[in-house]
Amino acid sequence: MIPVSLFLILFISAIGPWGMFQLSVQNQVRRLELLLKKNHLLVDNKLVTPAKDFKIPEANANSIRSILNYLNKRGEIKQIQSWLYCYLRGPIFYLTNRASSCFL
Repeated sequence: MIPVSLFLILFISAIGPWGMFQLSVQNQVRRLELLLKKNHLLVDNKLVTPAKDFKIPEANANSIRSILNYLNKRGEIKQIQSWLYCYLRGPIFYLTNRASSCFL
């Protein structure tokens, strides 16, 4: 009975929105969001171009790069898709949402 119970607990903890892999992804997305906001690169949940004279500290740039690589390798880059402008989301989204507030 104990091996079956242990297997069920391990199986449940590895899948679903509460699974260890999904929690790791969510944690990285939160870290990325905080880093981008701290460096004025995420405003109103949209990625923005920094001011020409603004330089991102090297440690922050490395962390942002690392998180983006992690999300890409896990196939979870879609987690930050809502931060991108409409035209970066693909032609169908662009065609169906041209009048949206996405371009403000």
